[in-house]
Amino acid sequence: MIINGEKINLRSLTLLDADSLYENVKDKEIAEFTTVPHPYPKDGAKEFIEITQKQAKDETGYQLGIEFEGKIIGMISLMSVSKVHKNANLGYWLGKKFWKRGFTSEAVKLILKFGFIDLKLEKISVTARHPNEASINLIKKIGFVYEGTARKDNFKWGKWTDHLNFSMLREEYDNLF
Repeated sequence: MIINGEKINLRSLTLLDADSLYENVKDKEIAEFTTVPHPYPKDGAKEFIEITQKQAKDETGYQLGIEFEGKIIGMISLMSVSKVHKNANLGYWLGKKFWKRGFTSEAVKLILKFGFIDLKLEKISVTARHPNEASINLIKKIGFVYEGTARKDNFKWGKWTDHLNFSMLREEYDNLF
């Protein structure tokens, strides 16, 4: 699967992407606000790619690489896709050297279009771990609606963090885009 954008593309991963995926995910700052482990294991990228391929085949998740200049620089995903309830959870990360270039914003808009138009979802949810202000600001700017805070929802590296929960409904997407 390939979704073409202006600056970046979203696409399914192959085992040839393992090195660029590993190079961009291994940074501790990526792991701080995501479920990515740190240190990231050397063979973790290959295992992850195999998982993404299985989920796509089962249509339970669409984990797409964010491609820039032919290399995978991050990931964006629709996870826990429910055909019955017509909803999914959004997740993303971007390699640190590519921050503040508009790539994540474009990737989110592309995957929202895929989710609402192609998959015909009714709701896409996204969670930001406090205090990830960059992600929180991006989510708000795109038009997600704040639903509430899950307090002490994650324990990582010896401390509790809260999750801020947001969602977008199909009709909100239709009005925004």
